[in-house]
Amino acid sequence: MTGWTRFVVVGVALVALGVACTGPGDTGPGGSGTDGRGPVKRITMAFPREMDLRHNVMQDRQVLRPLVNPGLSVVDDQGVRRPALAETVPTVENGLWKLFPDGRMELTWRIRSGARWHDRTPFTTDDLLFTATLGGDRDVPTLGNPLYASVEEITALDERTILIAWKEPHIFADQLFSATTTLPLPRHKLESQYLESKEDFPRLTFWVFDYLGTGPFRVRSWDPSGTAVLDANPDYVLGRPKLDEIELRFIPDGNTLTASILSGVIDMGVGLASIDRALAIRDGWRDGQVTFRFDSDIWVVLYPQLLNPRPAVIAELPFRRALFHAIDRQAMADTLQGGVAPVAHSFLPPGQAEYREIEAQLPRYAYEPRRATQMIEAMGYARGADGAFRDQTGQRLEVELRTGALDQVFSLGTVIADYWQRIGVGATALRASGRLGQDPEAQATFPGFMIQNSGSGVPGLRRLHSANVRLSENGFQVGGSENVSRYLNAELDGLIDAYFRTIPVADRVAVMGRILRHVAEQLPVMGIYYNPAPDALGNRLLNIGTARAFGSVPSWNAHEWDVRS
Repeated sequence: MTGWTRFVVVGVALVALGVACTGPGDTGPGGSGTDGRGPVKRITMAFPREMDLRHNVMQDRQVLRPLVNPGLSVVDDQGVRRPALAETVPTVENGLWKLFPDGRMELTWRIRSGARWHDRTPFTTDDLLFTATLGGDRDVPTLGNPLYASVEEITALDERTILIAWKEPHIFADQLFSATTTLPLPRHKLESQYLESKEDFPRLTFWVFDYLGTGPFRVRSWDPSGTAVLDANPDYVLGRPKLDEIELRFIPDGNTLTASILSGVIDMGVGLASIDRALAIRDGWRDGQVTFRFDSDIWVVLYPQLLNPRPAVIAELPFRRALFHAIDRQAMADTLQGGVAPVAHSFLPPGQAEYREIEAQLPRYAYEPRRATQMIEAMGYARGADGAFRDQTGQRLEVELRTGALDQVFSLGTVIADYWQRIGVGATALRASGRLGQDPEAQATFPGFMIQNSGSGVPGLRRLHSANVRLSENGFQVGGSENVSRYLNAELDGLIDAYFRTIPVADRVAVMGRILRHVAEQLPVMGIYYNPAPDALGNRLLNIGTARAFGSVPSWNAHEWDVRS
């Protein structure tokens, strides 16, 4: 029996005992609300995979964790960071985010009066200090976050006020102790276990059965392979939730998930994953709707090889622009993504209001095959009787388009290769399997183009930095985000570095505008379309927004969720 299995077996027994002996304020199915208000208000949510509450385990856009532990701040559906357990989010304007001439910073957070853990223990700065210790401990990688490396010192000024001194400017400083870094953890519950056995810490039953949070809902029962039940937390600092109970069902089978939603058993399906499944639900569900969000940072993108490409013409900007004009990206999105995925005209995913004006002014590469042909002819190539382009020596113009091993990505490559063949460029899609998919040098030195599902937006900016280019000098390996195109540009490097150091929002937006224009004009990456993240929402749900800004999750305001009577 493995360590994790051992914890699960013991935990199931404890949960079964706990359900039989409900505590104060708990409510059984079909009973009254915790304050005797009448029939229980209950919804059922479905997730396509098993989940736990470990903080660095990615899970369907982190919808689950804010239900039980929102952190000091959350991002609302307009992309604005709002206080949750904190009284105020620090900003330069309100004086709680201080910038110093030498680059250091200080942020001051104050916890709301009355904030408590689910066992009614007060939530204090001691918990934040403990959380920071875990976040910076490399021996507990599931809780670590690189943001802590920029922190110089954390000082508790009193039990509700904490001062965080930063060694260097960092635009994500206000995300500390939130869902995107490390959520606050209860010192009184976990410190002894952390000190006794760091090795076992990520496998504690705390992360599934015994979770203790501060959020609007608390764990009543948990079966990691089946269902979990959350009860309303009457002591939640922002007010008692309108819902009394949320049932979570983990349904990995797509057909079962679809049937459960269409039959009305499920009120909210999070992370439907399959576009075909989402469209089938959308077209057949009269009691709800399917929303397609683009708050993830994943897009389908072409990477041109820009360091010693073969043929060398790939390094020439007019050629890349011509090939971009030869791809009917709208048709690809309509055919392969059911018409719900927008064409990727910008490095940023949709839904970021502060950049809409900038993006509207960026160059766009419409499907214009005639123009693409003319651009290649202007570079000295001529089409022969067979319609193929050749250079002045008679050598045929050919490019390789490498793809991942998955059938879906390979299919994308064959579609794009076909578009290029239509204008006279010999193009071949090649699946990167075997050595091509495993050897670091072979991966880095692909000759022509690579197509991938990859990171975009702010989290993907490092993919454009020269520091992340795989070279022989670093053994063709880099840590973190890889610059797949091997694009070396000092101007762009400087803009990326400046972006992460620029704290005032207006100035930072201006820097991003210059980055977006550089990428759109120079094409170190060539976006095809954004990947949508579909959710299913029943019509009886109230106060769950369908518009979602980048960085937000539907559960940011879970205490306000309600159902129609």
